[in-house]
Amino acid sequence: MSLSQPMTWKDNADANTVFNLQSLQGTTSRYIDVASTTTEPRGIRVSHEVVTSKKDGVTTDRHLIGLSDTQLETDGSSGTCQVNLTMVLPRKPSLSTTNLFHLVHILLDMITTGTAPTLDTTGVLAQILRGES
Repeated sequence: MSLSQPMTWKDNADANTVFNLQSLQGTTSRYIDVASTTTEPRGIRVSHEVVTSKKDGVTTDRHLIGLSDTQLETDGSSGTCQVNLTMVLPRKPSLSTTNLFHLVHILLDMITTGTAPTLDTTGVLAQILRGES
């Protein structure tokens, strides 16, 4: 199952940024900002991985949300800035997605100077934690 299309998110200038699915390979989805270009793409990557530790046999779910913005320089070279959020949830009885929601909210509260909204525990983050992308 994938996230609803298109996805519209606000940027720091409060302008809508619309992302469409560009590719889906295995458990990785890539979305492209419809206003960006092939030479200066802005994108979102959502990926999932399930790993089992050889040391203790614990299965762990890993989820990555990555955003990138590539810009061309006047000399023809390009530069890319990135923001990544990796969420790791061992399949242990004492841990659940609630723990991740709390941590993500603390992170958002920290970077928004105490103005983070309440997280929708049934929205996009919940979909990503279920392995949807």
